[in-house]
Amino acid sequence: MDVQRETVGGRFVWHQLIWSTRVPGEFHDNGDPIFEDAEISTGWPVHEVGRNADTFDPEGARMLPANSFVVSDSVHLHSNGRDTKAHLEIGWRFHPEDYRPKYKQARRSLGNGIDIRAFDKGQELHAYSVLAENTKITTFEPHLHAPGARMCLEAIVASIPRR
Repeated sequence: MDVQRETVGGRFVWHQLIWSTRVPGEFHDNGDPIFEDAEISTGWPVHEVGRNADTFDPEGARMLPANSFVVSDSVHLHSNGRDTKAHLEIGWRFHPEDYRPKYKQARRSLGNGIDIRAFDKGQELHAYSVLAENTKITTFEPHLHAPGARMCLEAIVASIPRR
C-alpha cells in the first residue's frame, strides 16, 4: 500500500541525487564532453526522497547557461521491498532572456564530519561559520538519516565596535 503524500510520485525509491549543470571546456574526439576542466558549473539543491520542486528567490535565481549538461557525482536508491521502475525528471522554468539575478550564489557548508554515538539520545553537533558580508539565506538543507530527529539553524549577531 502506497503512502498518500503531497510529493510527486508515491514509491519513494530515490534517496539522493547530488547534481550540477556544467558547460564543458572541451570535447573528446568522439563528441563526449570533458568536465574536468568545465568552464562553468552551477550547483543545484540535492534531490532527496519525497521532495517536491525547488523554488528560488526571484532576485537570486540560479543561472542555467546555454549548452549545459546535467552531471551527477552521486545518486542512490532505497529498496522499497518490491520490483520497481523509477525515473527522475528535471525541468526548469525560465526567467525572461534579459534577467540577471540581484544576488549572487554562494555556498556555505557547515561541519567537517559527524561523529554520532549509536543509540545515544540527545546528542548535539555544533558548527559555525562567520559571514564577512550581509547574507540572505535562501536554502537550508538538513540531511538527516534514520537516527536524526531535527536540525536547527540559528543566526548569532555579534556587535563589533567600530574603530
